[in-house]
Amino acid sequence: MKNKLGFTIASLSSLLTFAIGLTMLSTLLMPISNSFNIPIDRSGILFTANFLGFIIFNIIFSIFASRVDMRKTLIISMALYSIFLYLSTKAQSFNTLLIYTMLAGGVGGLAESISSTMVVEINKSREGFYFNFTQAFFGLGAIIGPLLSGYLDGLSYSWKLMFEITAALGIVSMVLLCIFDTDSMEKRESLKLKDIGKIFSIREFNLMIIAMMLYVGAETGVWGWISTLLKLQFKITPLKSSLSVAVFWSFMIIGRIITAKLSDNISLRKIILLLSVLGTVFTLMSAFSKSEIAIWVLLCLIGLSYSGIWPTIVAYSGK
Repeated sequence: MKNKLGFTIASLSSLLTFAIGLTMLSTLLMPISNSFNIPIDRSGILFTANFLGFIIFNIIFSIFASRVDMRKTLIISMALYSIFLYLSTKAQSFNTLLIYTMLAGGVGGLAESISSTMVVEINKSREGFYFNFTQAFFGLGAIIGPLLSGYLDGLSYSWKLMFEITAALGIVSMVLLCIFDTDSMEKRESLKLKDIGKIFSIREFNLMIIAMMLYVGAETGVWGWISTLLKLQFKITPLKSSLSVAVFWSFMIIGRIITAKLSDNISLRKIILLLSVLGTVFTLMSAFSKSEIAIWVLLCLIGLSYSGIWPTIVAYSGK
């Protein structure tokens, strides 16, 4: 049935599910490495596989965007996301898990991109509000994922249970998307292969791409590894270590609210430069800190300074 609010909630549920599935990896690296008897640093390749799938699937979708129905693609993506997460629990080797992770990252990332776009598109009267709302919803999932996986790990449950729970959430999201519909949306313009060369000839565009690549690498390095590093360095419990990821994302949400207010009075370029410098300083300080309390404080400051970089770069690129 056609219901804009219902479809908005259904789309946000897919965004929430993907955020949970992505960030839960941060607290499950040690259990996964122990399960497959591999070094802890090798388990970090899961992030590489996830984002590689994200990039490949979104590029392919961009090429065929004008020929596909976005709602149907979103439904299929969530169904496949749940399937690949479940298959991950049946992987007999780490390499097989990497393949399923890449596929899950691909269809999940596609669902994240489509759901974010559709929520904004069907609520054009409050476009700015819903753009920030989708970001906040992702942040909520990024808090739930690590906390729940850390809690289950602390109770000695297998990492596979968290994958199964997230797969179930994906099915719920898919069902909601099947139930609720919305008015037809305009077809997205496809990315033409012949135009790719022209795009990369634009100097400002290339600089924005480099900035985004560096930022995503830094952000993932923090929330992806902080839980594991705290476990190894300070021997804290799985639940407490997972709290570090939740704290980081909580301050990311707070920081984005603050940045949105600052952007009314300060140029976007100055905000990007200021936050980048602060983020670099706080990250370097945390790398050399030997105090657990200091690391927790710095983690809050890193979250605040990183928070506005991504959305501000996106907004600046649009200009």
